[in-house]
Amino acid sequence: MQAAPERSLAVHPTGRVLPPAGVDMEPPIANDNDLLQHVCDVAADCQCCWFAWVGLVDRASDRIVPVAAAGYEDHYLEEIRVDISNTPYGRGPVGSAVRQECIWVVEDIERDLRMGPWKEAALSRGYRSVAAFPLRCGKRVVAVLAIYSALAEGFDSEQLARFANLAARVGVALESHSSRS
Repeated sequence: MQAAPERSLAVHPTGRVLPPAGVDMEPPIANDNDLLQHVCDVAADCQCCWFAWVGLVDRASDRIVPVAAAGYEDHYLEEIRVDISNTPYGRGPVGSAVRQECIWVVEDIERDLRMGPWKEAALSRGYRSVAAFPLRCGKRVVAVLAIYSALAEGFDSEQLARFANLAARVGVALESHSSRS
């Protein structure tokens, strides 16, 4: 059986996720929530992805607040807590991506000690690796995109580069939306 091709993950500054050549897309996305949900939908449709979610940074509570998700979630986001502070709940890939403003990858959830607070919840849903990408609006990280794979070491360098490009373009789209409001 031949594997399905991966979808392109480009996002136009207007907020529209650009498809591979020859694939029709819906009209441009009008608001941030629709944009973030669409990004999760596109990411979850990639071969390497089992589940994707976006959380907004709530600096008042030092927490990441989930706002969009796609793929196999099974109440995972209701069960976990992610902080941005340097505590056990903030030292995983999602909190670290926000706090340190860089991409964080956990190649093996079962063996990585940083996944302690989320390990059992993740493994029970079949998540084996995770990559987290900060989403910037201007120079400030305002959200994070987390992508889970059903395979340990589930992301190759090309996929990580593609998701990093997506995250950068989503940031541009978020900035474009905020400047229009």
